[in-house]
Amino acid sequence: MKRLLTFAVLLFLALSSFSTEIDITSPAATNVTQTKATLSADFPDASAVHGFQYKYGTIPTRTDFFNYATINTCDPLTFTQGSTAWRSVPRMGWVESPNDDPSSTLNAEFSTNFTLTETTEISFDWQVNSEENIGVLSFYVDGTIVKSITGETEFETVRQSLGEGNHTLKWVYKRTTSENSGLGIGRVKNLNVQNTTAGAWIDAPATSSSLLLEHLYPSQDYIFRAYSSSGGEMVYSTIQPFKTKSISLGNPTVVNTTQTTATFECDVNPGDAEVQAGFIFNYYCPLKLK
Repeated sequence: MKRLLTFAVLLFLALSSFSTEIDITSPAATNVTQTKATLSADFPDASAVHGFQYKYGTIPTRTDFFNYATINTCDPLTFTQGSTAWRSVPRMGWVESPNDDPSSTLNAEFSTNFTLTETTEISFDWQVNSEENIGVLSFYVDGTIVKSITGETEFETVRQSLGEGNHTLKWVYKRTTSENSGLGIGRVKNLNVQNTTAGAWIDAPATSSSLLLEHLYPSQDYIFRAYSSSGGEMVYSTIQPFKTKSISLGNPTVVNTTQTTATFECDVNPGDAEVQAGFIFNYYCPLKLK
């Protein structure tokens, strides 16, 4: 009983220390009009310096593979699979190479391509479970192998500094023979890539969990994220998109036409935008040739 109690206490302490990790959740854009939007998020400490950042832009659609290959604050990325695809494992929170037949040979890869706006350190965790030098998990940057692991390893963190510009990251798991005493599997999780969205972030400090943005442009794509300095370190939420509403114009019509005058009509619904509306027209005058 004493051993069981000790284990329970240690488990509780471990879970308690894990749960104190700073996290900003539920970023959302609501009440979006032609020129305004309300940004909100659940901040871990409302008394700390916090707010939102936004700019023009769009982001790729997040897939299940993205959700389990990355940390929740990673910039949105698009992943490409090789002929033998990796798969997401939701219950474990990672992606892994297929292991339906661990005794067979295998060449499975996935990759992502992006453009960095500044020099950035990317990171991820990986693990392999295979027979030494039979199953090998390799990490490539722009076509060059940076590091490989083999055998039975625990998850370890890889960090790599990348310069401004376009980059391709690729992970490849190879089993070179059917003689394999391990599980024959590679795993990747917690990929963190930042600074992939063009343009400078506009800072919008907040004093509560929400903030009203004004003076936006109609029919414009925006992205935003929440931030907090709670715990002495700047923490960001996931990046989210929103789009302002457009100004509605009906079909123009011509009424009350005479020999020299005409009246133009058109329904204009600018919402809360201030607009100048008018008409542009031209006319045709036939020429008489002598």
